[in-house]
Amino acid sequence: MRDSLLFTLLFTPFTSISVLLYTVTRWGNITTYYALAFIDAIILAGPILARRRRDRIILHYSSEMPADNSLQIRADLLARKMGVDSVRVYLADSQRLRRVNALQIGVGRTIIVVSDILIRGLTPSEQDAIMAHELAHAKRQHILKRNLVAYGYLLATIDLPLFSGYRSLPFSWTTALIQGGIVMFAIGMLFVPYLNTQFEVEADSLAAKVLGQGESLAGALTKLVQLYPVRKPMSGFWRRTHPSIVERVERLRAANKPARLT
Repeated sequence: MRDSLLFTLLFTPFTSISVLLYTVTRWGNITTYYALAFIDAIILAGPILARRRRDRIILHYSSEMPADNSLQIRADLLARKMGVDSVRVYLADSQRLRRVNALQIGVGRTIIVVSDILIRGLTPSEQDAIMAHELAHAKRQHILKRNLVAYGYLLATIDLPLFSGYRSLPFSWTTALIQGGIVMFAIGMLFVPYLNTQFEVEADSLAAKVLGQGESLAGALTKLVQLYPVRKPMSGFWRRTHPSIVERVERLRAANKPARLT
């Protein structure tokens, strides 16, 4: 993903928050700062604690693979090849974690959780492709970047309209803060899902590059649809966090085709 686009997505909400801090400095006081910090801490605590709880549940119903397991050994080799410090692979119990197929969790440490159904249904090369895809997320720090962008838009969306009710503000600033909150909400609803789709594409591309081909990942994704059929098709661009499997498979296989000479 282009760094300029990521910078823009990060820059926009934090610029809005900087404007808010300016208004607090000009028309507020130290009590206002404390109140704003307290409110923001509460706002961020919800999604952060929810994610941590989700990760704990996933690990509770998963078992860590031994160091001499063939998949763990191959994951270690891929991690070294991709410049990821270390990786621990967990096997998820599909009876208890029915929606988990493969995912990377944690910031600062790399844990990859794969379901037992997925492991049984894939060939070793396809398993490696899934590992490479998840390691690509870790290499590019996608979880950290996604959280920074999402939390930035969340704070901007809530803080701007909230502070607009401060009684010392001029009317023009009150209106501007309300409008700014609406704009941040609209941008966040559009571009946070878009950011997620770009991260998936980037992870696919890096995995294919490391493996030297994209066919094994394309095959793994194709089997993923068969093992985990989608009951309801995704609707609405703003709800999408992953590009469709068909799009990803076509992109991977197109990259494998030799260029035509003209």
